[in-house]
Amino acid sequence: MNKKGFTYIDTVISLCVAAIIISMFILAYRQFTNYSDRAEAKRVVQIIKKARLSAIMQMIDVEVVLDGDEIVVSNINEMKKVYKLEHLKFESGEIFQFTSEGGTKSFMGAYNIILVSNKSKKKYNVIVAAVGGQVRYEEV
Repeated sequence: MNKKGFTYIDTVISLCVAAIIISMFILAYRQFTNYSDRAEAKRVVQIIKKARLSAIMQMIDVEVVLDGDEIVVSNINEMKKVYKLEHLKFESGEIFQFTSEGGTKSFMGAYNIILVSNKSKKKYNVIVAAVGGQVRYEEV
């Protein structure tokens, strides 16, 4: 038999293998974007915790402004640090003040902040405890 090309079976098998590989890449990409969102939500929690610890250790009040895609941490000595978010943004603005005794004041009256993913629109709820100033996040 003279064979000069692919048979129908060869073509179908090749297309099936290609489809499986492409679907694996798509699933891996979705997991990667979810991972980057979760990592940035953890980063937001760490920044807020660091501001609280800074207030306690330096015995000064520290203000944290959460607005849009940035976090601004400032204290009485007018030291200001700005953190930009890449994958998430805040649904609404919020201002917290951490006292030297470890307490927390919210100027907007809410102790939870909603973060929204830029790509997948997935939401994360960052919760700041009013009394102890503890911070955590959960996926909504």
